[in-house]
Amino acid sequence: MAAKVDPTLSALYEVGAAKSDSSGHVQNLGLSREALYGVECETLNAALPRLDERLSDLDIDPYCTAPILSPDKWSGIMNAVPTFEGNASHADVVHGGNKPAKL
Repeated sequence: MAAKVDPTLSALYEVGAAKSDSSGHVQNLGLSREALYGVECETLNAALPRLDERLSDLDIDPYCTAPILSPDKWSGIMNAVPTFEGNASHADVVHGGNKPAKL
C-alpha cells in the first residue's frame, strides 16, 4: 500500500466493514456468518499482540486523563468511596426479604 498501512490493521478494518453489512456478504458472496466470525477472530488474534505498540505510537498519553488509567489515582478514588455495611442477605436484596420470589 502506498500509505504503508500495516496489513494487520487493513485486515482489521476490512473485517469491521464486512461485519457492518454481514447480511450483504452472506447473500451476495456466500460467506456464512460463522466464516465471517472466524475471519474476525483470526484478524483480532493477529492484531492483539501489537496493541500496546500501536497505542504507544499514537502518542496520546497527554490526552488520556481518566483516573482509572493511573493505579495511584484509581486507588485514591476507591479509598474515597464510602463503604456501606449491614446485615442484609442476598435473599433480602433479590427477593425483598421473606417474600417469595415472583416468577
